[in-house]
Amino acid sequence: MGTRRGPRLASVGDVVDFLAKVTREVYCDRIEIKKASTIGYLCAQLRGCFEVADLEERITNLEAQLSQRRKSTPATVAPAKRLTEE
Repeated sequence: MGTRRGPRLASVGDVVDFLAKVTREVYCDRIEIKKASTIGYLCAQLRGCFEVADLEERITNLEAQLSQRRKSTPATVAPAKRLTEE
C-alpha cells in the first residue's frame, strides 16, 4: 500500500462535504460508481458513529448536571411508598 491519505473526516459536517464532493465526481464521471457506493456506505457508518458519540457526550453532561442539582437541592418531597401485594 502507498502512503496516500484520505480526507480528514472529523465531524458530521466533514462527512457531508466529502459526500458532496464524491457526488460531483460521480456526476462528472471521474469516479467509479462502485467506489462511490462503497464510500457512501462507509460515510453513512461514520456519520452514525459521530451522532452516537455526540448523544453519549450530551447524556453524560445532562447526567452530571442532574447529579449536581440533586446534591445542591434539599429533598422536599418524601419518597413514594412501595406498594406490596396483600
